[in-house]
Parts: sequence; C-alpha cells; structure tokens
Amino acid sequence: MKNTVKIILYGLGLVCLFTTIADMVLWFKTCAQYEGFEETKQAYLSYFPVSLRGDYTLTLINCGMLAVSVLVFANSIRIGFLKTISFVLTILSGILFYWQLFSLM
Repeated sequence: MKNTVKIILYGLGLVCLFTTIADMVLWFKTCAQYEGFEETKQAYLSYFPVSLRGDYTLTLINCGMLAVSVLVFANSIRIGFLKTISFVLTILSGILFYWQLFSLM
C-alpha cells in the first residue's frame, strides 16, 4: 500500500476516533450542567439537527465511527505502519466502542 493511502486512512481513523471523543465530552459537559436525566438528554440533543435526535441515532453513528477506527488502526498494526501508536489507538477505540454498545442496552 502506498504511503499516501496509509496516511489518508490513518487520518480517517483519527477523525472518527476524535469526533466520537468530542461527542462524549459534550455529553459529560451537559451532564455537569443539569440534574435530571431527561433534562440532560434534551439539552444534549439540542446541540444536534432534528434528523439526528433519535433515541439511538447518535449512539449508532458513534459505534460506526469507532468500528472504522478499530479497523483502520488494526490494519495499520498488520501492515506495520506506526505499530505502537496504532496498538494503543486500537485498544482505546475498542474500549470506547464497547462502552457505546453498552449504552444501547
């Protein structure tokens, strides 16, 4: 695989991972501002367009982005591209992926 393609795919994995982390930070920030769960949920959802305000929509989007991150970083380990960093990011993405899956239940 060409180096340019590796860098583009790695960048995609990073964007997906950090977008999901930013969304989780937004949730924690909103939780710190409100007391009740329903009030917190409505305040959190108000940051997004109406089309994304479904019960599981945002969580499924996050799961998809984290799955892409895991695949990209695991592939990077396999081909030996930034092996150590890719290993750490694969573990982080995997943990966040399972966390998001757990929040669906």
